Amino acid sequence: MCASIKLEKLHLLSSFSSADSPASMPSSTDKFHSRTSHGSKQMCMVPGLRCYFQKNKGLIRQLLAGLTVSWTAFLNGVYLGWPSPLMEILSKPNGAFTGSPSERELELMVAALDMGTIFSPIPCCYLIDKFGRRPLLILVGPMSLIGWLLAYFWGSMTSLYAVRLIQGLQCGIANTIVPLYISEMAEPRIRGTLNTIPGAALNVGVLYGYIIGLFGSYDALTALCVIATVPYVIAVLFIPETPYFHLMRGEEDKARAILDSTRDGLDELEFAEMKRSVAEEMQQNLETSLLTSPTDLRSLFTVLFTYVGATFTYFWVIPEYAALTIGRGTQDKIMSTNQFAVLLGLITLAGTVPAAYLVDRMGRKPLLMLSCALTALFAFAAAVYFYVREKDLADTSGWGFCICLFVSGLLCSASLGLGQMPFILQSEYFPASSRAIAGAIVSGVGAVFSVISALLYPDTAKSVGMYFNYVISGVVASLVFVYCHFEMLETRGLTFAEIQRRFVARAEGIALSEAEEDECAMKLPPFKSDATHTKKNLSAC
Repeated sequence: MCASIKLEKLHLLSSFSSADSPASMPSSTDKFHSRTSHGSKQMCMVPGLRCYFQKNKGLIRQLLAGLTVSWTAFLNGVYLGWPSPLMEILSKPNGAFTGSPSERELELMVAALDMGTIFSPIPCCYLIDKFGRRPLLILVGPMSLIGWLLAYFWGSMTSLYAVRLIQGLQCGIANTIVPLYISEMAEPRIRGTLNTIPGAALNVGVLYGYIIGLFGSYDALTALCVIATVPYVIAVLFIPETPYFHLMRGEEDKARAILDSTRDGLDELEFAEMKRSVAEEMQQNLETSLLTSPTDLRSLFTVLFTYVGATFTYFWVIPEYAALTIGRGTQDKIMSTNQFAVLLGLITLAGTVPAAYLVDRMGRKPLLMLSCALTALFAFAAAVYFYVREKDLADTSGWGFCICLFVSGLLCSASLGLGQMPFILQSEYFPASSRAIAGAIVSGVGAVFSVISALLYPDTAKSVGMYFNYVISGVVASLVFVYCHFEMLETRGLTFAEIQRRFVARAEGIALSEAEEDECAMKLPPFKSDATHTKKNLSAC
């Protein structure tokens, strides 16, 4: 019975992603060239840069929408970078508040961010399917502004608890919506590149938080954070809703209008494929859900595995414990703790630059495996260095630069793919009916493991040794490498319908190459045909 249902899903996916007759259906290569050359066929009457903008208006609109929603990731980065200089300001005598907060109060203030991140994604996923992606993205701006104004005008530890909780709620919303919005708005050929923008924006936000903390008081620090929010509050008002949401609501005219403005003219083939894909996926929701579909559960486990793997390479934790890391790594006065934190932030940001270029050229799977291999290499090198130093096996004086090299290399390697890929896969691996709830689960579960990793890193350093943190990091990166080699499916350049068809084909145990999967899926019998006949046709391919 289960096999019949799976095969019927495969019939649905193939019929909605192909034309009425196989002979009239262009190949995947033809579709790709059609999409990439669409703008170049327009006549340009003006030379130079203006000519380029005229021919690529749709592409630029997609980029602007991606940059706008990625500003939420920049704000999230500010939330991560802000506590480090803030704690230094508050710990000084006669600081911003009456009396110096205790160490426990500061720890609770930092932890409040993760609490909000844990609890907001699940309600968010229902709201974005009911009201749309755009309204909740607009809501993020006022939430951020209210939080910062509250911190500025009501300076107390109580206000900071409330501010961090509001910021955590906002982080959970942004982590759920932004990858989904970008993937639903972007063309398949640039979807991966646009999804690397939030990762870069997050790192820029962390750096912003570090840098403004080096030169300002509490009031100046908070005021600069308010200023950083204002551009997003204005710009997000001008972004469109995604065509996928309008199709989910049956609003074909609105979806058609958005595609017309973001694709340099409407591509009827793309619109028909998108419409059929959404119709099938929403019908699928009547029969199954994320928690009962083996295909969706398998996809969910893959995304969660990469997310948790990135978390326990301590990719997001190391910059927060820059002082502890450099203190255990060397006594040489190479640089101050703040300078080391800024260096780590710059190098992490540098890793996202080649990722934006490679993710849609090299592919998701090869890039992730390369990132994992390099991360494991640097992690094990750092573990050996820390072990030698902490066990006094050799004189490491004068070798302090090694810790900068190995830790920076780990962060740069992880940011190349491992740190960003979970969010890209989260937005691509699921059908329209379960895409929002899957993103919410990934964000919520990921936040729980983020709290665990943030507590585990310093405790392990104190109880066992800093070297063991990097042993864990290297082993986890190696496990992700092996898992992705056998389990991960490539999604580069594929539409959502093609991705789902490939997942169903794998669930049926059809061992074909990617090109053969597409070719054979177009030869499937029509909608709701005999399942046994379908499997025979696929096996014959």
